Amino acid sequence: MKDNTTKIREALSMAYREKDTVYTGDLWETRVMGHIRSLDAPASPANFSTLFSRFVWRLAPVACLLIVALSVALVTLDYAPEYEITATFMTDPIEGTVEQLWRG
Repeated sequence: MKDNTTKIREALSMAYREKDTVYTGDLWETRVMGHIRSLDAPASPANFSTLFSRFVWRLAPVACLLIVALSVALVTLDYAPEYEITATFMTDPIEGTVEQLWRG
């Protein structure tokens, strides 16, 4: 492994030292960047975050908006069915229970 890294290091250092002597042309950088952009992205293993992050972040504002809208609706409409049911049974709980037994 050391032989490969030393060979690579020597090749890169030699290329760096000789960079001024090589003529690359006016459009060399543009062609290289175009080639890099045309390459496909490296394949990575698919996991939950890469597959669903796009959908989660698109649905997050909608979920927040629904939470706010439902909260405002519940506060303004004074929706409390538990209170009404409790009030009905608390006025005369025995009579209501007996009626349910006879009907049932």
